[in-house]
Amino acid sequence: MKSLLIISLCVAVLLTAASAHAFAVYNHVDATVDITKDWRMGVPLFEVGANGTYNGKHGAGLDSVYVWWAADKFTCYGSDNFSIPKGGFARIYKSEVKIYDHQNKHLRSAGVGKAPCD
Repeated sequence: MKSLLIISLCVAVLLTAASAHAFAVYNHVDATVDITKDWRMGVPLFEVGANGTYNGKHGAGLDSVYVWWAADKFTCYGSDNFSIPKGGFARIYKSEVKIYDHQNKHLRSAGVGKAPCD
């Protein structure tokens, strides 16, 4: 009876952990970046500080977004469109955004280039 209780508890913990995956965004740029639905620097969904991290809601992914940031007054950068799967994560670099699944498998990359600063 005692072992059945222990097994049930272990299964409950594993099921909770399996459904608790949240997306994450890791910023490897020396500027605060905006995650937005509009490639022309629309209203940001959220910001990620310079060399910072943002953790999304548990069980969520992030669909059809862009990264945008201003390096200085006249130099801005923007990414191609990308999505992060549930429990996955993205790493933002100056020249690309790398997207991974929740098992650390690299899925694809989105390009980053200069963008209008208006």
